[in-house]
Amino acid sequence: MNDAKIWAGAVLMVGTLGMVTLGGGFLLGVMIIASQYAAICQQVTLSGAIDLSVAESNLMRILYICAFASFATAGFLLYKAVKTLKLN
Repeated sequence: MNDAKIWAGAVLMVGTLGMVTLGGGFLLGVMIIASQYAAICQQVTLSGAIDLSVAESNLMRILYICAFASFATAGFLLYKAVKTLKLN
């Protein structure tokens, strides 16, 4: 196996870690929105869900979508890294 494949696999692995970190940051944003609302309002609906404004719930949806996209990209990068480092 040549050195170029090893470096390519290593770079893809680092990219995978970066995408997982980015996705975790998005989920941290969701947690901050939810915890600030719970600490300030202390109001929970009968179903157990917190009652957010339209803007806050849209922001949470966008953050969840970005987190999912980051984790999906990380999975794809991990697949490519393993495929690149596969011994033939």
